[in-house]
Amino acid sequence: MVENNTIDDAVSLVTKTIIDAANDSIPRSKGKNRKQNKPWWNNECQQAQKRLGKAWGKFRRYPTTVNLIAFKRFRADFRRIERYSKRTSWKSFVSSITSSISSRELWHKVKKAFGTPTSNPISALCVNGQTISSLKGIANTIASTLANTSNSKNYNREFLNHKMKTEKKKLNFHSRSDYSYNCNFTFQEFQACLSKVHKSSPGPDNISYIMLLH
Repeated sequence: MVENNTIDDAVSLVTKTIIDAANDSIPRSKGKNRKQNKPWWNNECQQAQKRLGKAWGKFRRYPTTVNLIAFKRFRADFRRIERYSKRTSWKSFVSSITSSISSRELWHKVKKAFGTPTSNPISALCVNGQTISSLKGIANTIASTLANTSNSKNYNREFLNHKMKTEKKKLNFHSRSDYSYNCNFTFQEFQACLSKVHKSSPGPDNISYIMLLH
């Protein structure tokens, strides 16, 4: 069924056959939701968790009575700090909701309380003491900064000399098909490439590396 088709039709047919077979026989996993943010989590909680992790690792390697007591002590300390942080954060959240706040700010606080991630787009930039708040102005400022970063004045003299000499050379956009990088890769090269790849999500064609390996 492939011999009488054009190469494009043949590729499409083979791809469709592989995808259909995969959909029929390979279970598809669902993407995991992003971990919710914890508005009450602070540096004190992080340090307590780190101490607890070290104590647990030590007890797991050396399961002695002393290490068990130390682990339980750090676990109790972590739980105490966690409860206090939650209680303090909730009180602060409730007290911040007043009749004077805007609906936008209220919804932001509600999302934060439920751990819903919120994006923080750039709303303003301060350049040379001047505040830039328009989207066009922000875009132009970022573009100017990037352009200045790649400006020739930031290069050393040795690189500038090399750059000027190289840029004087006339570019040849013609290429011969007999160059090694223009040749079709062999099946052995394809297998060698597959042997070095890692498991990852498939691309738009839904064909993953592990499917090609088998």
